[in-house]
Amino acid sequence: MDLLCMGRAAVDLYAQQMGASLEKATTFAKYVGGCPANIAVGLSRLGLKTGILSGVGDEAMGRFVRETLRSEGVDVTYLFTKPDHLTGLVLLGIDPPDRFPLIFYRENCSDMALTEGDITEEMFQKTKALLITGTHCSNPEIFAVTKKAVLLAREAGCEVILDIDYRPVLWGAARHGEGEERYVAHEVVAKRLGELTLHCSVIVGTEEEIRVAGALPTKSLIVQKRGEQGCIAYQSGREYTGAPFPITVTNVLGAGDAFMSGFLRGYLSGESIERCCELGNANGALVVTRHGCAPAMPYWDELQTFIASRCLAKTEIGHHQLSRKKREGDHFLLAIDHRSYFDQWGDDQTREFKELVTQAFYEVQEENSGLIIDSNVGDFRCIEEPGAVPLEFLNGEEARHILDSWPRDVGVKVLCPLPDAIKPLKRLYTACVSTQRELLIEFVDPSLVKIAQVIELCYQNGICPEWWKLPPHHDLISWRYISKMIDQYDPHCHGILLLGQNHPLKELSKRFGQISANEPKIRGFAVGRTIWGTAAEKFFSGATTGLKEEIAKNFATLIQEYRRVKSHDHAAGTLDQNADSDNSPSPDSLSHAAKGGTS
Repeated sequence: MDLLCMGRAAVDLYAQQMGASLEKATTFAKYVGGCPANIAVGLSRLGLKTGILSGVGDEAMGRFVRETLRSEGVDVTYLFTKPDHLTGLVLLGIDPPDRFPLIFYRENCSDMALTEGDITEEMFQKTKALLITGTHCSNPEIFAVTKKAVLLAREAGCEVILDIDYRPVLWGAARHGEGEERYVAHEVVAKRLGELTLHCSVIVGTEEEIRVAGALPTKSLIVQKRGEQGCIAYQSGREYTGAPFPITVTNVLGAGDAFMSGFLRGYLSGESIERCCELGNANGALVVTRHGCAPAMPYWDELQTFIASRCLAKTEIGHHQLSRKKREGDHFLLAIDHRSYFDQWGDDQTREFKELVTQAFYEVQEENSGLIIDSNVGDFRCIEEPGAVPLEFLNGEEARHILDSWPRDVGVKVLCPLPDAIKPLKRLYTACVSTQRELLIEFVDPSLVKIAQVIELCYQNGICPEWWKLPPHHDLISWRYISKMIDQYDPHCHGILLLGQNHPLKELSKRFGQISANEPKIRGFAVGRTIWGTAAEKFFSGATTGLKEEIAKNFATLIQEYRRVKSHDHAAGTLDQNADSDNSPSPDSLSHAAKGGTS
């Protein structure tokens, strides 16, 4: 492990009303927070192996922190569950340029409940460095735990890095309502930090924090964070200046944690101090333009792009693309979002049949399967108003308002009429980025040529969904052109899912194999009536016996056939390059047609 981060691991509740005081905020976004947790996420995204040494409660917020950190690649082996303590919470407001209020809810919280018995030599035997923070010196008990960790780390040959992270309110030096206060002189702070700094090879803080800490060891690398003025590093009488990256500030909360992540990415990788300063300043500059701390942390490719280009717009697109959780293998979605089809039946009957399909799905469910449905269950939900041309969202509402009412892990599926869906699609994509959701786009058009043109139009307008849902046409040139566009505009796209279009099961299996065998961007299917269409006819005619089993069998069979024919046809190379040849223009003509303008 490159770095073990010790200290706060909590939940940040960020006000979504920008420019409002906490008194006037009405809704909040939930993120992982706490200086060490943010740094662990930041460094993991920058490519280092990190772990967290902290505690969480045995409740929903604690499980949220644990699962989020794990999903970010942070080692949670030493994230202890403390059943008798609650996970800490922080309410945060964003009122730029200079008001960023905080209220800490950390009375006897779980990350302060570590004991000396939790700290062992084993933690540090395969760890390059230990990061400690000032908050974990704020009461005698946790200070003793931190001191033991520092001494064991040094005995094991680990470097110790201190982020002063001074929050007067957490030391009892400021009132509860003064969470954003950063400088109150405090003798106990200086005394306790003084016992630890002798063991620290790197000490990082703002000017105010360094003043509070008092005398620091001259042999340590001391880094002063200066916000919009960059940073200054001191070591052995030498001074290094890190130039800032000019940027418009939206939110300073988390900027210091981002700076530390960037700086340590360089330091722990053996870079020069000048390079460490550059990485820290650039990382911090990106985060101050975003909402939240941990989710705002940049990725390594994104950080390098920003340093090279200084272009924020280009970097923002990359941030969302890189934040996608990479999905391995093919994916199989059972779709029952055919609202126009079910309009002929009553609501009660339709609801009952969809429940039957859902039950059948769970009979077959495997790791990479999912549901597309238009109710309160499913991995993806529909967001468009059925049959609306141009595209309109449910009940005439804006996409962001709808998504704010959905659980965070639910993806968005949209069926778009062509060709005038670009403007509302752009709004939908922006809402999906803001709420960190996967977006699946399907176009209503029988021609893969026209769909290819509109896909390029989407990319030219900065619309980069995780998934494209496309018809199973044998049009080799269009498939290759679509694949080329994905490589050019969005190499982190999850891929393409094939439609069923109500083809018979056997025919659809053959089509899937012939297309997907030669097109790696195709990653599975999203099929509905081919699987449950016959069962629906029986159900709405009054039959009920064996329908769940029939649907489950069809779904399982299509998955098996997809895998079989894809594997067989890939080996044999049997794609019919002449199929649908009337619909196969040259890439040049496709490109020319697609560049007719952006609406």
